[in-house]
Amino acid sequence: MDRLPDSSSPACPVAAPIWQAELHLGFAARAGRTVLRENRHCGPLRVQKALYPEGDAVCQALLLHPLSGIAGRGPIRRP
Repeated sequence: MDRLPDSSSPACPVAAPIWQAELHLGFAARAGRTVLRENRHCGPLRVQKALYPEGDAVCQALLLHPLSGIAGRGPIRRP
C-alpha cells in the first residue's frame, strides 16, 4: 500500500487558490466495535472525530476541510 506523504513534506504541495488534500482512512472490527485504525492525511483535510450514533458496529468519521471543501462548497472527490 502506498503511503501518503506528511503534510509538511514537499511531496505534498498545497497551492492557493485551490487547496488540495488527500485522506486515507482504515477501519477495523475490534471486540464487536468498528474503530478508525488508520488516519493519514496530506494537506488540510482531517478527521475531526469518530462518532457512533448508530451503535458500536458503525463508525462515522466527521471530516473537516477548513480552507474550502464542505464550508466553501468546493469539490470533494472520491477515488
